[in-house]
Amino acid sequence: GTVRGCTVDNNGSGGMMIRESATHEVVTSSFSDNANGSGVDVYRFTRAAFDSCNIDGNAIHGMSINNSTPIIADCTITNNSQSGAHCRKTAHPRFSRCTISGNRVGVHSDTGSAPNMGDDMYPETGYNSVTGNQMAAIANYNGTENPVFARRNWWGAAPPTGRVFLGYVLWQPYLMEPNGEPLTSADHDDIPQSFEL
Repeated sequence: GTVRGCTVDNNGSGGMMIRESATHEVVTSSFSDNANGSGVDVYRFTRAAFDSCNIDGNAIHGMSINNSTPIIADCTITNNSQSGAHCRKTAHPRFSRCTISGNRVGVHSDTGSAPNMGDDMYPETGYNSVTGNQMAAIANYNGTENPVFARRNWWGAAPPTGRVFLGYVLWQPYLMEPNGEPLTSADHDDIPQSFEL
């Protein structure tokens, strides 16, 4: 089914939970200021699609994604107390043209998850703006055998500076400006292909 134009704000626990193989489209909806939970919880084999949603100011994560493959496009994920998107247990979300800012961590990945922030298999992925997150834009705790692909994104500077990435993140090419075009490989031969701290 489709959830369109809904406001799920100021609940005593989390906002919305989608689980158990559900396939839904969530469009132009708001999940904000929910206490003691995440704005959206996507759990257990769910293939939901989120388009043009606002996920802001939740007490834990903006999105908690476990063992699911949601598609997240043109969403604003900001000012959540922990992660903008917290990915666990083989979660494989795909992000396109999202704004992820003001969270403690922009996108967190562990326990075998592989968030796709921009790769070549899905050329529509990437083109996200991931800036102003307190600890890191992306934190990958999976080790070198499972990198986070995060190509074609804006990191607040070109090239990104400071402690933007934790763990193994493939972040090149990057955008020169928000909503810009990525550099070609010839433009950044002198810059390392990934950061690992």
